[in-house]
Amino acid sequence: MTDATDRRRSASTSAPACDLEEKVPFLHNWQAYAATIFIVLMASFWWQKQAPQPELFLAINHWASAWPPGLWVFFTRLGETGILFVLLSPLLLWRPQALFSVLAAVPAGGLMSVSAKFIFDAPRPPTVIDVSQIHVIGPLLNNASFP
Repeated sequence: MTDATDRRRSASTSAPACDLEEKVPFLHNWQAYAATIFIVLMASFWWQKQAPQPELFLAINHWASAWPPGLWVFFTRLGETGILFVLLSPLLLWRPQALFSVLAAVPAGGLMSVSAKFIFDAPRPPTVIDVSQIHVIGPLLNNASFP
């Protein structure tokens, strides 16, 4: 048999390679994602063990109150699922294969957010600081939060 015949025969009998990293793009760098999540969680655990720092919060709150309230409302709204989905959905025209990832991220992100707030149960500033000392934009939130 010639080399050409051997190559044809081996090509016809071998199954096509299924590269999982091609089908799931983030798998090629999963260690970086896992390390980032681990670092954020460890920093959160550490921060949770620290005493509340009302002076730092008051300084940041005072600095931020110089900016228009509409700016902070805008940034807050950018983090809402519906608005973020609408703003990022044009990217699906560029990468339609990411639709499953986007649809899976919405409930996964919501579950992680609710779980982290339940687990850490960090006090919000209005529960630690007198409300008359802080600049509040929007409704006053007293429920659990993530540090």
